[in-house]
Amino acid sequence: MDEQLVRLHIPLKGTAATKEELDQYAKLEGELDAAVTKTSAGQLDGNEIGEGEYTIWLYGRDATKLAEVVKSALKGRTLPKGCKLFLRHGGVKDATAKEETIAVDN
Repeated sequence: MDEQLVRLHIPLKGTAATKEELDQYAKLEGELDAAVTKTSAGQLDGNEIGEGEYTIWLYGRDATKLAEVVKSALKGRTLPKGCKLFLRHGGVKDATAKEETIAVDN
């Protein structure tokens, strides 16, 4: 079975990330990495920064389980309005894989 995808999209204050945002979201990445590793839900694969977003990429065998771990790790955090999770329930080559976007409400 191909690994499934969860991406966390965090809107930035502007088109480029500030030093404060870079520091804050790098720390968040470390915490998400620890959470998904501890629960064996998957692994963090890095980030992309640009076009007004900080995006964190995670992969695992079950996108739903992985998203639940991410949402749990985000509870109580102050994140910008408009954060969302993108889930792909299937591998990259699976043309029939279900995709969904979930708003992150904190």
